[in-house]
Amino acid sequence: MTLIQVRFPGIGKSFAYSLGSRSYLRGDYVLAPTDKGVSLGYISSFPYLPKGNVGLDKIKPIHRKATEADIQTEQEKYQEEMTIKQECLVIVQEMKLPISLSHVVLQNSKKKILLHFTAEEKIDFREFLKKLTAHFHKSIELRHFMARERASSVGGLGSCGLELCCSSFLKNYIKEYKHNFLIV
Repeated sequence: MTLIQVRFPGIGKSFAYSLGSRSYLRGDYVLAPTDKGVSLGYISSFPYLPKGNVGLDKIKPIHRKATEADIQTEQEKYQEEMTIKQECLVIVQEMKLPISLSHVVLQNSKKKILLHFTAEEKIDFREFLKKLTAHFHKSIELRHFMARERASSVGGLGSCGLELCCSSFLKNYIKEYKHNFLIV
C-alpha cells in the first residue's frame, strides 16, 4: 500500500492516506475523509511506502482531487470564519476577557461555530457564550488550547531556526511533573 500525507487548513499536522491507483502532486488540493466528514486539504508529501503494517487497516483513501468549485466553497467558508472571528474579537474586547482567539471553524453545514482560544487563567464563559449565541444564532463550542497546541496549528520557527517540532513531527505531548521540573 502506497501512502501520502494530507494537511488540512488550521491543523498543524499531516495525516496519512492511501494513494490507491491515483497519482497526485505535492501541493494538489484533495477531498479526504476526516472524523468531521469530508474536508479539503492539500498533499504535503511525496508518495511513500509504510514501515511495517501497524495501523494500516485504519488508513482511508483520498476521495478525489478537489475541483475549482470545491476550492471556491472553502475560500468562501474561510472568509465567513474570518468575519465571525472579527465579531468575536469585538465581543471579547467589550467584555474585557483575558483570552486570545486562535481561530474559528464552522462545522455541521455552518450550523455550529467552534472557537479555539488560549488563556492563562480559568475564566467563567457563561455570559460570553450567551452573547455569542444571541449574536450568531448558532451553536457555539469553545476549545481551550495550550500554548504548544496553538503553536502547532499556527506553525512557525523554533529557536533552532527550523520548523517547530510540534507542527512538523510531534504527535503527542507528554506532560508530567517530576522533581519540580516540567518534562515535555
